[in-house]
Order: sequence, then C-alpha cells, then structure tokens
Amino acid sequence: MTMPRKSKISGADKYNLMLALVGFLVHSDEPTPLAELAERFQLSEAEVEDAVRIISFSGVGKYGGGELFDIYVDDFDGEKTVVLTSNPAIDDVPRISARQVAALSAGLNYLSEIPGFEQKSEIQDLLAILAKGSTSEPVATLDVIPGSVDSDVLTLRKAISQKVRIRCVYRNAKDETSEREIDPLLLVSKDDVWTLRGYCLKNQEVRAFRLDRMQKAQITETPICQAALEAELTEEIYIPKDSDFDVTLELEPEAFSIIGDYQAVQLGESANGNLQVRIKVGNLNTLGPLLARFGGSARVTAPQEARTVVRNFALRALGQSTPDNDQVAE
Repeated sequence: MTMPRKSKISGADKYNLMLALVGFLVHSDEPTPLAELAERFQLSEAEVEDAVRIISFSGVGKYGGGELFDIYVDDFDGEKTVVLTSNPAIDDVPRISARQVAALSAGLNYLSEIPGFEQKSEIQDLLAILAKGSTSEPVATLDVIPGSVDSDVLTLRKAISQKVRIRCVYRNAKDETSEREIDPLLLVSKDDVWTLRGYCLKNQEVRAFRLDRMQKAQITETPICQAALEAELTEEIYIPKDSDFDVTLELEPEAFSIIGDYQAVQLGESANGNLQVRIKVGNLNTLGPLLARFGGSARVTAPQEARTVVRNFALRALGQSTPDNDQVAE
C-alpha cells in the first residue's frame, strides 16, 4: 500500500496559504483551475486541494447556516477547478465600536494634514463611512495636527523631485550650528521623526539630517551632483564612524528596533529574553532622548559615562538637579 506524501507546509505556512487562497479567489469571478493555483503558490495540486478542504470547514459565528466558506474543488470539462461562492464576514460590512471609529478617524485626520497629501477628498469619504458604521453612540474624535517640522516637507519633496540642491541652517547632535548645502535624496518618517537622507557637500558623503534640527530650508537652482546621483542609500538610520563611542545596552523586546536602526552587534541573550547589544554613538548626549522613547525597555550598561549621561537626562526631565562633579565627554 502506498502511503500519502506528507505535505511540505504546515502550521503558520498553511494558515498563510489559506488566507492567500481566499484573498485571491474573492477577486476571481470564475472558477479557477487547480493547476493554476498550484503554479501561482508554487505547491503541488494535492497541497492546494488539501488547503481548500480545510477552508471549507472554516467560518464565523457558531458555524451555522451561511457561516461557513462555500468553497470546493469541482471537475469542469475534465479539469479540476476551485470554486468560491460564499465568504462570510469578508463581504459583510465590518461592525466597529465608537472607540475604534475615533481612533481610525484620528489617524485619517492626521494623514490628511500631511503636506502634499493629495487624496484629501477620499479621506473625507472614509470618515463619513466610519461615522455611519459605528455600532454605538459616537464619541469625540481626537484631531492630531502634524508639528511645525512638516512645513519643510513640501520644500524638500519638491527639491527631491526636481533633483536640485537645498541650502539650510542645521544644528547637529553636538548642538553645533552651521550652514549646509545638501543634495536631497530621500525623506523618511519614523516614530514621528522626519529625516532627510542627502549628500552633504561639507562632509562629501551621504548623511541623515533630522528635520527638527533644520531651519530656513531653501531650494536652489543647482542640480544635485554626480556623487549624489551615484550614492547608495542604506536602510540604516545611523551610519557609524570610527570616532564614535561604543555603548552597551540591554534591550527588552519592545526596544528591539534599536538593533536595526543602529546596526547593533548582539553580545548575548538573558534567560528572560532580553538582548545585550553594542551600538556606536557619535554624541553620548543623544542617548537620553533615544532611550526615553522606549520607556525603560532599553537600558545602558556600559560605559559609565554613558550611564551618567542618561541618568542626568532623566533627572532634568523630572525637574531635579544633576551632580556638579559629573563630567561627560562631548
């Protein structure tokens, strides 16, 4: 007797396959050949047919009438096809609470206020639909207004699209202010912080510039240089330098994003799942604001001067004075 071949997919992969199958079939007006689905998802026909069988026993509610997926494999002109005729909950209008309406509306309002965002009419239509879809009495909607830093976003976007240089006054992490000429390449927003990736004419390399440290940004008529056009943009926010400080951190899972942002080197893992990592920091004074974003999920363990910087930042934030004998490297 021949034993059936064990499926190559299981667990989360099979779950993701079923979601993808339903998502694909929802937009198909006609029965779909089983062979086409197998080729699309790079699986055997038997594996796809097995996923269809499992979906047919899935649904919503108490799995009564009309609450199961009506999906099956049919034989059409000698070819196996997959047919989806009923998909409960997917075609239904979602029912959401007033709190959910308020949260979604706040996000949509914020999106509509971003400079240069063109789909404002669509946003208003979505807000109207949300207001009608709430299952309870409406609550006050929180309007989130972007900060003044966004006033430079339109200028920088225009410069990037036209591939021309900008001129600005910039204050670096060491609180040093200077005039800069920058060939802008990319705008990035992360955790409410806007950053411009651009080729700095002063340093002759690609740098990251925070918009909240930038003033008087003006577009020039000078095209960006060839070095900027050929520059390779990396995904990292911070590019380490040889002169930077080595700082060791202990990170809880909520702060693991630091690893990717600062190209952290993993040193070890605690029994509780926390990670010990090492990052490079150009100015220790940036550690306080950085770690404050993670609410205690990221802690400095070495060197001592870095611990002192973070402690003093926390004391100042609490309105307390810092010891006079604490000397910190700049």
